[in-house]
Amino acid sequence: MRSYLTSVLMLSVLCFSGCNADSITPQKLPDPSIVGLWKGVNISFTGTNMSYLYSPDEPLNIISLGYDEDFAFDFQENPNRFIADGSYGFMTTVSDFECSEDYMTPNNLFETDSFWTKSGDLLTIQFLGETTVFTIDVLTEGNLVFSAILPFEQLMLPLDLQGEVLLSIEFERM
Repeated sequence: MRSYLTSVLMLSVLCFSGCNADSITPQKLPDPSIVGLWKGVNISFTGTNMSYLYSPDEPLNIISLGYDEDFAFDFQENPNRFIADGSYGFMTTVSDFECSEDYMTPNNLFETDSFWTKSGDLLTIQFLGETTVFTIDVLTEGNLVFSAILPFEQLMLPLDLQGEVLLSIEFERM
């Protein structure tokens, strides 16, 4: 009986001493993929040092928030096709040193069928008629946020403004 207990004790010591934290290989999880269907949940843009086309010497600031967002982006692969469909509205506040005005622009359309490329955190797509490079700010299995600095004119909104804006779009995976 004593030799049996000694054998069990020796096996226990060997089992526990053979495993340590250095021998455990952590598994690397795959990076989330942009491929799939994404529902738009937020779109916004801001701009400083903007101006009206008819008075370019008066600096303006704009803040714009989306509403009635009902759009989706579909990133397909092989080939890397990008399809955007839906609509959104903007509530835009334009301000200078003296006053501010609010503008509502409903029913802006997303209708794009083009191609996309991704390199690191940069996403290149045809966006509102122009090739645009976006920075991917967040990419998880369920959430995607990207942003780009682009000319206000590219947004194709009916406001006579010029300058650059920071556009940000947020999605949830469908």
